[in-house]
Amino acid sequence: MTSRPASRRGPGRPKRSDLSNTRERLLEAALELFAEKGFEATSLREIGAKVGVQNSAIYAHFDSKKQIFEFLMDSAGLLDLGLLGFETGTLAHTRPEEALPALAQKIMAGFDTPAARMFASVMMREGLFGAATGARTLAGSIAEVQEQFHEPFRQWAKNGWLRTDFEPEHLVWELLAPLANARFVYLHAQATPEDRRKGHEWARKHVDFFVKCCVLP
Repeated sequence: MTSRPASRRGPGRPKRSDLSNTRERLLEAALELFAEKGFEATSLREIGAKVGVQNSAIYAHFDSKKQIFEFLMDSAGLLDLGLLGFETGTLAHTRPEEALPALAQKIMAGFDTPAARMFASVMMREGLFGAATGARTLAGSIAEVQEQFHEPFRQWAKNGWLRTDFEPEHLVWELLAPLANARFVYLHAQATPEDRRKGHEWARKHVDFFVKCCVLP
């Protein structure tokens, strides 16, 4: 039986691993330039030059500079429950005094990666001032994150585990806003190890306070 020859790439066609590596390098370069110069002042040509590729190579991965920003927002900007390993249905049936400390710890750990710290600086520069990128605003993205918590909070209130003199949506805000504040104050591109330690400590204290004030025995 004659064996089939191994398939070959066409001439000049990059390997899948090369494509993936180029994509990651482009994202890293864009993130650094957005943090250093801002979105508007950074060109696709500069992003490509930092990686050593032409614009045509960039368009093999991204349609536009805006799409690069959107991808960075999703991957390093504001984390969702799925990325943190939480499922809303499971979360809703776990006592909040057990779920919230673990959840906050994972949120802060996600905020403390090198890419997330750098993107925090990008968001402070771009997102807080009306989305100069033309992409989603920071306020809109935060609202998307908060929406994920509404159903678990409603279920906790229905179960009698959470105070009901405030709407569950309001309590979501009360939980998350200080965590976002800790991120932008302590977990940004210029943060020192001591800054980062303080950020995690303040987040832990905040969640302890929230549980004592809002969770029912």
